[in-house]
Amino acid sequence: MKIKRMQLATALGLSFLILTGCSSQGNSSSQKSAASSQNTTEKKATEKKDTEKHTMPNWNAKKDTDLESYMKDWQSQMNQSYQKYDGKTDLKTSDGMTYPSDLSKVKVEGTKQSIGWSHFGNGKYRYNIVAIYNYEGNNQHITYFFAFHKGNPVVLVDQSNGGMPDLKETENSDLKENFDDIADGKSYSASNQSSSEKSPNQSTDNNSSTANDSSSKQSTESVSDPKIQAVLIYQQVKPDFDISDPNTDVHFTESDGKYSIAVGSSSASDVQFNIEGDTVHYWQLDLSSAETVPDAKMKEATLSLSNLVSKYYATDEQKQSVQTIADRFYDAR
Repeated sequence: MKIKRMQLATALGLSFLILTGCSSQGNSSSQKSAASSQNTTEKKATEKKDTEKHTMPNWNAKKDTDLESYMKDWQSQMNQSYQKYDGKTDLKTSDGMTYPSDLSKVKVEGTKQSIGWSHFGNGKYRYNIVAIYNYEGNNQHITYFFAFHKGNPVVLVDQSNGGMPDLKETENSDLKENFDDIADGKSYSASNQSSSEKSPNQSTDNNSSTANDSSSKQSTESVSDPKIQAVLIYQQVKPDFDISDPNTDVHFTESDGKYSIAVGSSSASDVQFNIEGDTVHYWQLDLSSAETVPDAKMKEATLSLSNLVSKYYATDEQKQSVQTIADRFYDAR
């Protein structure tokens, strides 16, 4: 009888241990499952935050309004009038392009790039355009594209006169600095333009013989009139011909993407040119190896437009003189 009782007690003890072990194992599994579920929840929350951070808009209505206000002030300083793309109707330029529809056709810095319109500046493109402004001068346009490249603000410009446009980053520090500020969320006001660096077209009022530092660094993009450009180029490459004489006829033509200026009836004074960014490509007759003028060939060379501006178009006196000469050009198209 005692033996049976001992066997029963032993069996009951073993059963208790087994049940206790199972309970402990069950609790451990539950704890692991709960911990795993918590880690998964935290991971998803982190991923959601990262995604939200990545998709935060670079551009909004407030920034667009600030940029529009700035451009109104800036174009007044530059004596130019820019048309803004309204987000609905394509903006047409004098070279036959319509934006933003034709953005897929253009090059950027000499190569084909992924570029397109993006309302918030964080679209699928390498260059996400958020604003477009276009100026139409005398048969030449200046088109600015305000964009985000890898999340960073950049201002591209096109001044092409033929062929497929090749957009370049603007050299105008005023445009770049203000777009950077606006993209960074800083509100624009006219008081932001107090420093001399922010007034690229302003010359020194107290000394008309020299321009201040901002004038000497004036953006070449502000000299958009081909006739103005022609005067600057001609003064540099043909210093012996006085085109300022009101009795001198100056003929101005444009053909095959090149402008041509000729003084009087002498074809030997012909100069042809076109401009890419700051680079002036010009051609003139090379008489050094030709016995007669008809035998001479056009020789190509280059100049810096910004240097010409600093040399011949920096002061108010110079600008007035150049404009007077340009107004006398005969346009024989």
